[in-house]
Amino acid sequence: MRNTTSIGVIVVDASAAVVFTNGIAERLLAVDLLAAGLDGIRARDPMANGRLRKLITTCTAGDRSHGKMGGIVELHGRERQPCLRIEVSPFADWRSGSGRDAGRDRLALLLVSDPKQEWLDRAIELQRRFRLTPAEGKFALEIIKGDGRAAAAARLNITTGTAHAHLTRIFEKTGVRRQAELVRLVLSGG
Repeated sequence: MRNTTSIGVIVVDASAAVVFTNGIAERLLAVDLLAAGLDGIRARDPMANGRLRKLITTCTAGDRSHGKMGGIVELHGRERQPCLRIEVSPFADWRSGSGRDAGRDRLALLLVSDPKQEWLDRAIELQRRFRLTPAEGKFALEIIKGDGRAAAAARLNITTGTAHAHLTRIFEKTGVRRQAELVRLVLSGG
């Protein structure tokens, strides 16, 4: 289960007008990749905006006969790294009840997250759970990328000797014996 403390929640209507945002969403809207204005919620990138609007339209149309509804849009920054990830799904308006007006106000739920923040949250959780140092927590997350200890060391700008020492201590603290076991442990949430 993922940490929901860094998830922005936005509820929009069929025209993409914002009905609700939580505080985290307000902060993420200030990133300049996603905005809410008179014309509704929109992504800065025109292609991503088209995909986002299409997902909102599909989720608010109410016709579930075509199978899966919703999807994911990633908004990219200058280095083409995902800066914001938006999961769009249908959202039932509890206020419309089950009477004559049920389903009248069809809404879409947008869960907005920052992949970098999720990564940092995961490192902090690893540190807490296994009493890893901050350096060991970061190294453990680099290892799960699967391209080896030397590549992880290079990304963190540490020597391979330091990487070996980190990995040895991580193994001791987590009780695993191989990198593959560490990857499974981290990805499964421990």
